Amino acid sequence: MNNKYCSACGVRLPQNARFCPECGQATGKVANKEKSVKKEAAQSSNSLFYLALVVVFALVVVFLVLNSNRQTYLEKLAKRGNNSSTNTQAQAPVQNPAGQAPAAVMQQVLATKEALKKDPKNFDLNVTMGNNYFDIGRFQEAIKYYSTAVSVKGDVPNVLIDLGVSYYNVKDYPNAEKYMKKALTLSPAHPQGLYNMGIVYYNMGKKEAAIEYWNKLVQIHPDSREAQAARQFLDKVNKNS
Repeated sequence: MNNKYCSACGVRLPQNARFCPECGQATGKVANKEKSVKKEAAQSSNSLFYLALVVVFALVVVFLVLNSNRQTYLEKLAKRGNNSSTNTQAQAPVQNPAGQAPAAVMQQVLATKEALKKDPKNFDLNVTMGNNYFDIGRFQEAIKYYSTAVSVKGDVPNVLIDLGVSYYNVKDYPNAEKYMKKALTLSPAHPQGLYNMGIVYYNMGKKEAAIEYWNKLVQIHPDSREAQAARQFLDKVNKNS
C-alpha cells in the first residue's frame, strides 16, 4: 500500500482522506476536482460571453439591414420631381431633401387627399397622388389616380407612361402595352417610352418587338441612360439567341 502525505505539512494521510487531519489542506483528488469545477465554470462563462457577442453581432447586422431599408424607403418617398405632368417614373430618383422625414411626406399626401375632396378631377392633384403611391410601390392605388388624371387630360405622354409602368408592375401587360403605345403615338421618340415598351414586349414574349424598340432608342438617343440599359438587354438577347 502506498502511503500518501500532505503536500502542505508533510503529515501522513489516512486512507481515502479528503483533508489533512493536521493542517486541513485538501488532498489531491479534492484539489483536482475543485480545479476542474473552476475550469468548467470558466468555460461556461466564456461560452456565455461568446454567445453574448454573437447576439450583439446579430443585432448589429439586423440594425444595419433595417437602417439600409429605411434609407431606401426614404429615398423612394423623396422621389418627387415636379408635381406637374413633367414628372416621369423612369427618371432617376432624387436624393432625400434635407429634413424631409416620412411623416412630412405623409402630411403632403393627406393634404393632397383633402384637396382632392374639393376638386376630385384636378389633373395635377391626381398625378401627384399617383406619383406618391407609385414611389412606395402601391401600384394599384397609383393606377387609380393616374387613370383619373388621364380621363381628364389624356394627351400627356409622361402620365401615360407612368400609368403603363404601374400596370406593368402589377403584371397587367396588355394595359401596360396600351398606355405605352398611346404615349409613343403622341411622342414617338420618347426615350422612357421606347425603353419601357421594349421591356413590356420582352415580358410578353414578343422578343422581336422588344428588340425593335430598343434599337430605335439606341439610334435616336445613343448617349442616354435608357440607351445604355437597352444595349445591355440587346447584348443578353443576342447571346441567348
